[in-house]
Amino acid sequence: MYERRGLITPQRTKGNIRLFSDEDIEQIRFIRRLIDDLGVNLAGGEVIIQMRCQLLAAQAALAEQNLPPS
Repeated sequence: MYERRGLITPQRTKGNIRLFSDEDIEQIRFIRRLIDDLGVNLAGGEVIIQMRCQLLAAQAALAEQNLPPS
């Protein structure tokens, strides 16, 4: 279900078996915490994940701007 919604993108073997990375597993755990612990539905979880990605990208861009020149 998470893969269909684009929330995770596991690699696949030649036999089409999913290979979950540590990042995939952490993302699944995060989604489950949102749903089980906080009562967020999956659509709400998708929005939170998108906002989280945008926030992390903005933080990385700001950190890059504050680095001294190499």
